[in-house]
Amino acid sequence: MNTWICIDEIFSDIWNYKIGLGGSFYWDEIEAEVLEEFKKHKILLPDNYVKTVVHLILEYIEQIGGILE
Repeated sequence: MNTWICIDEIFSDIWNYKIGLGGSFYWDEIEAEVLEEFKKHKILLPDNYVKTVVHLILEYIEQIGGILE
């Protein structure tokens, strides 16, 4: 499976099913959850790469006025 698709699917699952609409969270918690899922799926990327991608996704959601408002 393509790594980017996997990142998208893992992030989406956490965002939609663990946090839920309007749920509160800390950014570092989402980073940790995504890293944990990567390790479960044996996807080998440096932790700081995964954290950077998750942070960029969260920044994008914030910029477009997503449910972080």
